[in-house]
Formats: sequence, structure tokens, C-alpha cells
Amino acid sequence: MNKKVKIGLIILGIILFLILLNYSGELSFMNNYLSGTPDKTCTIDSDCAIKRTTCGYCDCGDAVNKDWNVFCPFRDAHLGVLCKMCMSLNYDFEIKCVQNQCQKI
Repeated sequence: MNKKVKIGLIILGIILFLILLNYSGELSFMNNYLSGTPDKTCTIDSDCAIKRTTCGYCDCGDAVNKDWNVFCPFRDAHLGVLCKMCMSLNYDFEIKCVQNQCQKI
């Protein structure tokens, strides 16, 4: 076999291996490093919203800036995970902008 073909097959094999790892959720730990910290800055109450703040399967969300979105490029493995119950749409707190930070009150 030609040397270029061997290198191409090795690269293809590595790519397929990484795709399989991602599909199984084995790379989900890397989301913690890529998702960043939630943006909680605000000027008025309407700047805030309840959104997912981590890439975890059981994330119930927190009060963050409405324009901020979590970045989760890798699939999350959630087989056999038991999550706590999240608050329903009729939650018993308010989302406020307190000292330019979104908070649940």
C-alpha cells in the first residue's frame, strides 16, 4: 500500500473512533471546559430567564441573561441516571435583576 493511503486510513480510523466515543457519551466531560460560565449580567428584570447552565442531563436551569446559551458540542451520556424533579412552569419564585445579576428570589 502507498504511504499516503496508509496515513489516510489511520486518520479515517481515528475520526471514526472519536465519533463512536462521542455517540456513546464518553467525551461529555469535555463540555465542562467548553461551555463556559453562565452570563448572569442584567440591567432590568426582563434581561433574565431560566435556562440550562450546564451540559448535564439533569440540569434544571438557573437565572441567567436571556441572550446567553450553554455550548455543549459533545453528546451527554445519561443511561441509568436518576434526576431530581425540576420546578414546573408554575414555580414559586421570581426572576429578578438584583445589583446587575440575575437571581431567583
